[in-house]
Amino acid sequence: MSRVKGINGVFIKSEDPDKLRSWYLKHLGINGMFHWIDVEDKAAHHTTWNVLPSSSEIFSRTEKSYVISYCVDDLHSMLKELKAQGAKTLGEVTNDDNGEFVSLLDPEGNKIILRQANTTGSSKIQSNPEKVTGLGGVFFRAKDVATINAWYNKHLGLATTEWGYVFKWMDPNDKDAAVPAGTVWCPFKSDTEYFGPNNKQCMLDYRVKNLPELMKTLTDAGVETVGKIDEYSYGKFGWIMDPEGNKIELWEAKDDGF
Repeated sequence: MSRVKGINGVFIKSEDPDKLRSWYLKHLGINGMFHWIDVEDKAAHHTTWNVLPSSSEIFSRTEKSYVISYCVDDLHSMLKELKAQGAKTLGEVTNDDNGEFVSLLDPEGNKIILRQANTTGSSKIQSNPEKVTGLGGVFFRAKDVATINAWYNKHLGLATTEWGYVFKWMDPNDKDAAVPAGTVWCPFKSDTEYFGPNNKQCMLDYRVKNLPELMKTLTDAGVETVGKIDEYSYGKFGWIMDPEGNKIELWEAKDDGF
């Protein structure tokens, strides 16, 4: 079965995209792209990060405030399998400078982009790895977590558990790492309070190097923090709010804790 091998992009609706992008660049060093290396074939990939107006074409056919793009190893084989399983795409396969892609909806109306990207590089600037080193997690609300996990398992090949799934990858800025890094993909119950009190539909986690130092820097800069730093076997966690009320999780990871 063809499979999803990583997160290719995360796109979020914004009331003022330029202002919000500037905030993320200033405080977290995020400049639109995270680079990663596939654990199995060692190919270089990137995850695009962007905030866009609600009128953007990427949000067409969905009421959600976000769209997730997934990197696949063989788009046409996956589409053949999806159609055989009864899944329907939103249009035909499209080509652009970054490869081929197609869109579809999951059972709860989340728009998914499947992309077979070319890996010849990009002119976009990488995010500053001295602050945020990569995408640590993509969390979203689901009315039926078990059904959503099963759908992504069946159609996209994610070996999901009750805790979702972890994409493993190598960090090109940490070539001596003993174990792969991870990005957690996880649906939460629709009534979760983990995303904050404002009923936001999703929450993103960003991997960082020195969480206590970064949290102090953010606090000194007037950024709103949520609670205190928590520590577990798999790393330290802190939380902040962006200017549009999105709760952000910051994770200083211990990858061998999984």
